[in-house]
Amino acid sequence: MKPHAWQVGAQTTLLKNQLSNLREGGTFVICPPPNPFRCPPPGSYERVSMIAHYFKQHKPKLNILILDAKSKFSKQKLFQHGWQKHYGFGTENSLIEWVAERDGYVNSVDVKNCSINVGDLENSVKADVSLCESLV
Repeated sequence: MKPHAWQVGAQTTLLKNQLSNLREGGTFVICPPPNPFRCPPPGSYERVSMIAHYFKQHKPKLNILILDAKSKFSKQKLFQHGWQKHYGFGTENSLIEWVAERDGYVNSVDVKNCSINVGDLENSVKADVSLCESLV
């Protein structure tokens, strides 16, 4: 789970290796930081698009789950249109799922057990690889 990989070098290499080693059917989870958004708009969503592109070409049975406490994000229509066109976003077979607002609010991250507690009821999400750097 981790690294956030915003720093080029060892972190991006580790993330690349984690993505390469994901088992089929695995889940990659990303948790964009809450507002005010510190990254240049829309950093986390660009990351989702790049990883989705890699998964579609090399690991098409993997999924991306975006846990987002926000109800909207910069350039949302543009990103979601691209995700729909290339990755089936919004359909039953989508490579990307965006969970927003209360259901996407991350309460805690358990790095050791690779689980994330989300939403009002603290539902647990298992992640094979996660970028929830703002919470750890």
